[in-house]
Amino acid sequence: DAAAAQAGVQAARQAVAAEVVDAYLDYRAAQAQADIMARRRAAWADRRGIMAARRGQGAVSVRQDEESGAADARMAALLPMAQARVELGRQRLALLTGQPVQTALPALAGAADIPLAGEPAAGLPGDVLRLRPDLVVAEAKLRAAHARIGASLAEYWPKISLMGLVGQQTNALA
Repeated sequence: DAAAAQAGVQAARQAVAAEVVDAYLDYRAAQAQADIMARRRAAWADRRGIMAARRGQGAVSVRQDEESGAADARMAALLPMAQARVELGRQRLALLTGQPVQTALPALAGAADIPLAGEPAAGLPGDVLRLRPDLVVAEAKLRAAHARIGASLAEYWPKISLMGLVGQQTNALA
């Protein structure tokens, strides 16, 4: 049971580490998406200015100018949602690392590339499965249950005990 508890602690640690990695990758992806959307919105705003100038010269129809304005409005509506996703990711990381949600996390302030994972460890599938924390916990629980069964079986059989007395007897008082 103690081995199962220790394996459970290790499993919980690995689960938290995996959750932090997942949150970090989501944060960086949201950050990159928000950056792309901000650049697209700036490009649409420039295009809108060009379209307005061309419309003034009569080179563009009203419909084309309105389509450009609609695309710009769509980008303007989507950008706050992308920025909110970045903020949500920052708050999730702060929470997972045991800090208050309002913490600034200056290490995450700048944009950064998403790190690439190394090559996975090679090995037999059975060896890889033996390292999974949930399976380690299950195996430890199984061993504990097997030990309890052995103890119960030992109680089932009758017990024989031998007792003896070793000593001397004499009639003399000396």
